[in-house]
Amino acid sequence: MIRNILEARQLEKLNQAIEVISHNYILIIIGAVIFFGLKALFGYLTYKKIMRQFEEIKELIKERK
Repeated sequence: MIRNILEARQLEKLNQAIEVISHNYILIIIGAVIFFGLKALFGYLTYKKIMRQFEEIKELIKERK
C-alpha cells in the first residue's frame, strides 16, 4: 500500500513536470530534432546502399570489357 502511494506521488510529480514542459515549445523542438535526425540517418543509409549498387554495376561493366 505504501508502495502504491509512493508510485502515485511520483506519477503526480511526473505529470506536473510534463504539464510545465508541454506549455513550452521544448517538446516540439525535441520532436523536430528526433524527426530530422532519423530522416538524415535513413538518407545516409540509402545513399550508402545506392553507392554500393553503383560500384557493383561499374565492376560488371569492367568485367565485360
